[in-house]
Amino acid sequence: MSYVYQRRFGSESYNEETGDLEYDSWYSVGFYAPDGQWISESSHDDSERAAERVRWLNGGQVTEQQVTRQHQQMQQ
Repeated sequence: MSYVYQRRFGSESYNEETGDLEYDSWYSVGFYAPDGQWISESSHDDSERAAERVRWLNGGQVTEQQVTRQHQQMQQ
């Protein structure tokens, strides 16, 4: 089994300035079960953080930059 991430879309809203429909989106980290069902492990606001989580879940190294960012977030 390998973890991957995918962009997911939620509710839509109308932007009065541009006249466009906009969609809430996030990046879901998870895996596909043998029956094809998506099993979500976590959600992230941007693809970089989702990719970092996937790398860690799949056995990759955590970088110093990631540790620093996590430490800064915990202090906020």
